[in-house]
Amino acid sequence: MDIDNYLLEGENVKEEMHTEGGDIHKRDWDWGITSERVIKHGSGLLGDEAFHDLSIEKVSGISFESGRENAVLGLGLVFGTAFLILEALPSEIFADFPIPSDLFWVIALITVVFFGIIWYDSKSSYLQIHGYDSSDRWKIEVSDSARDSKEVREFAMSLRKEISR
Repeated sequence: MDIDNYLLEGENVKEEMHTEGGDIHKRDWDWGITSERVIKHGSGLLGDEAFHDLSIEKVSGISFESGRENAVLGLGLVFGTAFLILEALPSEIFADFPIPSDLFWVIALITVVFFGIIWYDSKSSYLQIHGYDSSDRWKIEVSDSARDSKEVREFAMSLRKEISR
């Protein structure tokens, strides 16, 4: 595992896990728990590298959560509203367009439904590690695979053990 390069002298990995492409950057992450820290090390599609760590003392809690990408629904509503505004404008403005202006309400409806379906399908579950600072919140996606879900739960249990020491 690549996090071995970031270990302090005398520090050893107690639990480790690998996740693939769960974030917007499609970055693969290696996760590790040591007696000192929670570590995540990632590499992206373009060979970029990222390393983050959080001291065990700064972990305020962990939780399993689920949610949807609300930005997708918001984007659909913005586009749908824009098409409705276009539909409300006088039809003379659109005299040179190849489609009639009264079709904008249909386009608005299709847009909202399309983005609504994408939003509904975007539900995901994840393990969230909470730090005392609001910037220290890490999400580990829990896939639909039973093996991956079990691995994330075991990682969470190991982290709970380290926090309680």
